[in-house]
Amino acid sequence: MHIKHLLLSTGVALALGVATLGVAAPASAETIIDALVSAYQNNADLMAAREELRVTNEQRPQALGGWMPTVTLRGSADEATIDQRIAPSYDRRTLTGALEYNQTLYRGGALSATLDQAENTIRRQRALLTGTEQSVLLQAGSIFMDVIRDSRTLALNQNNIAVLEERRRATRALYDVGDATQADLSQAEARLAQARAQVIAAQGQLDASRATYAQIVGQPVEAPEMPGPVSGLPETLEAALSLAESWNPALRASDIAERIARDQIRIRQGEMLPSVALVGRIQEDSYDDPLPLDRQSLASLGVQLTVPLYQSGAEHARLREAKKRVNQRQLETVSELRKVEEQVIRAWRDLQTARASVAALDEQIAAARQAQDSVRREVGIGRRPLLDLLDAQQELLDAEVNRTSQQRNVVVGELTLLSSIGALTAESLGLPTDLHDPLADYEATKWRLFGTEIR
Repeated sequence: MHIKHLLLSTGVALALGVATLGVAAPASAETIIDALVSAYQNNADLMAAREELRVTNEQRPQALGGWMPTVTLRGSADEATIDQRIAPSYDRRTLTGALEYNQTLYRGGALSATLDQAENTIRRQRALLTGTEQSVLLQAGSIFMDVIRDSRTLALNQNNIAVLEERRRATRALYDVGDATQADLSQAEARLAQARAQVIAAQGQLDASRATYAQIVGQPVEAPEMPGPVSGLPETLEAALSLAESWNPALRASDIAERIARDQIRIRQGEMLPSVALVGRIQEDSYDDPLPLDRQSLASLGVQLTVPLYQSGAEHARLREAKKRVNQRQLETVSELRKVEEQVIRAWRDLQTARASVAALDEQIAAARQAQDSVRREVGIGRRPLLDLLDAQQELLDAEVNRTSQQRNVVVGELTLLSSIGALTAESLGLPTDLHDPLADYEATKWRLFGTEIR
């Protein structure tokens, strides 16, 4: 399965599954697409990660600075009293101005290694930004489904109260004419009190989910709509694992971290090799004294060779440290690969379990409704006690609440699977919004060696 085809079909399917798309940034997110778009635009963690990439982009011009010359203008003024034994004493005032030029031509390969390290650091930060984007979108999608689950759970419990209140009224009427016992009436009232407690708990859970939604997405939600299924997912677990090895951002970041460590070895080796620099100096000295010489000029240009012989042994320790760091990064990459595989397998299994659970709960609900109708008729003719009807009604409520929870788990499982393979991004999903370009600031910054303003 080609990743491009997968992501394009996923984006279209997700959009069609929830609603017809409208304006990219609605006032109140009602569909899961709207929630993802709002989180992509407004989430503070994601915006901070984008700024972190902008910060990291500055490492490239800093690395280029090693190739560039340094030009320094120096000036000094001093005054001295010259006391001579065979001649009169006099005062000398000296003014000195010097323009110095220094440019490194070769530093044992450390300059090119530093530039490579900066480039790889930026690439790693882009992968980390993708990981943050996926995390934020997964959180947004999950809390959107939490709100739907909690809203439906509250509605089911509120409907249960209405049914139990009607059951209590009917039981009291029967009790008043002697056709029901005190136990029947007490059982009806106890179940009603239990249902009211469940409504209070469900309302509290919904309020908490709405608060979390506003924190993640950046705006409140009013009437969320249940999304349709996401099509275009990998058809097999093996396909999902293959895609994850190529596209999971955490795995990419770990692989680039290993390259950064190898660049560091080259930098440390360069510190132990000879360096060559071009140096120049223009100096003008002006004297104010009785002597005939009142001005002196100096201009020089040359090549400076520096050969490090011994640097207290610290350079050897730094090189050993860099080599050991590469070994560490290699093991971390292996560990990250295993983590990614475990995430994909877990996401795949959880999704299959949730889908199977929904199908099983649909059958359970149909059977529970039929059982409730049968028990109601038998209670009406006195063949079954009221408690059996209350139990049947509670079993139906529990099954409906469980199905709502599993429906939530199906959608979240689909998003989690996309995240584990690296496809839960605004671009991959085809979200209707202006996409953040991680290369824009890089292109504007990579050759910027002058200026202190930020854009």
